[in-house]
Amino acid sequence: MNTYNSNLTSFTGSLNTFFSAVSTLNNVVTNQINGLTISNNCTIIADSMRFFYNMYCVNFINRSVKIGRRHRGKLLLKNGDYYDGFYNEDSEPHGDGVWYEKANGTFRGIFTNGQFTKGDVDYADGSKFKGTMLNGRKHGENCEFQFADGDKFTGEFDNEEYKNGTFESRNGLKYQGGFLNGMKEGEGKYFLKGVAEYEGGFHHDEFHGYGKLKNFKNNTEYEGRF
Repeated sequence: MNTYNSNLTSFTGSLNTFFSAVSTLNNVVTNQINGLTISNNCTIIADSMRFFYNMYCVNFINRSVKIGRRHRGKLLLKNGDYYDGFYNEDSEPHGDGVWYEKANGTFRGIFTNGQFTKGDVDYADGSKFKGTMLNGRKHGENCEFQFADGDKFTGEFDNEEYKNGTFESRNGLKYQGGFLNGMKEGEGKYFLKGVAEYEGGFHHDEFHGYGKLKNFKNNTEYEGRF
């Protein structure tokens, strides 16, 4: 009898420990811990009621989380910022995901080892970007950036700077060509509706070198050096 009672007590203790562990896991998954709220669909039920069915089910590392072997989950900070998407083995955003920062905007697309590298960005100031990034800065070809006031640039960025492409303003101005330090540079085409059209060289945002200019206001043309 004493052996039976001892075994029963041991079993009861183990069962209580198991239910306590399940309760703790539920809290981790659904409640706020250290400023984070984690939600996921990770499976916690296993054959023979083994609690540690998947040791990777929930694992905090540097304010991030590994959820199952799929490495997908949602990270919510106290200030309302969040990341929802895939993680790599180091719990960094990696793959498809959405990162929202109240102060900066929403980043939707591809993340690589914690860095946003390609997709769409809706900035907090109302401007928008579509394309590729490197080290958190606009970089690469075939990018689109729309300013909050409606102006737009389409083309290549080099470390956040325009390099080559087309700039269009809401007042009818259009420029296609090279840029340097944010200014028109090299060969390009300039058009301002109802005012003028120019094709030729630019330097520091000004006509420079050889070019052709049409003045729509007085219906004149000039070809030569500027």
